[in-house]
Formats: sequence, structure tokens, C-alpha cells
Amino acid sequence: MLDNWPVPSVPGTAISVSKASTHRLGAFVVGRNEGERLKYCLASRRGRIAHIVDVDSGSTDGSIEHAKQYRVDVVNL
Repeated sequence: MLDNWPVPSVPGTAISVSKASTHRLGAFVVGRNEGERLKYCLASRRGRIAHIVDVDSGSTDGSIEHAKQYRVDVVNL
């Protein structure tokens, strides 16, 4: 259990999570034609989040392929 949970939602504030709790965390990203930003986002979450889902809104810039390279599940809207 996290000692500081729930964490207040403050934009731009990093959340410190212990390694023991990372296996319980999942995340999803939503975007369309986010290309380089998506790559940066996924790379920054590697090893910290157990499962990531990319919800894509019809990207044509290779975002879906980038997500699959990071072994992220992709949901196409």
C-alpha cells in the first residue's frame, strides 16, 4: 500500500512510486498523430508501469507502429 495515497492531482507534479508497487500500476495514453511525444512518453514509463494501453484516434504518422515497438497494446478508435 502506498503511504501517500491518494496523491493530489497537480499538473506537472511527479509521483514517486516504490518499485514494490509498480507491478500493480497500469496506464493508458490517448492521442492522434503524437509521434515523437508518444515515443518519449512510452520510454519514460518503461519499467515503471506494468501494462500500458495506447488509445489511438486514427493516427497517420506512425504512432501505432511506435507503440507496438514498445510492446504496448493499441486500441484503435
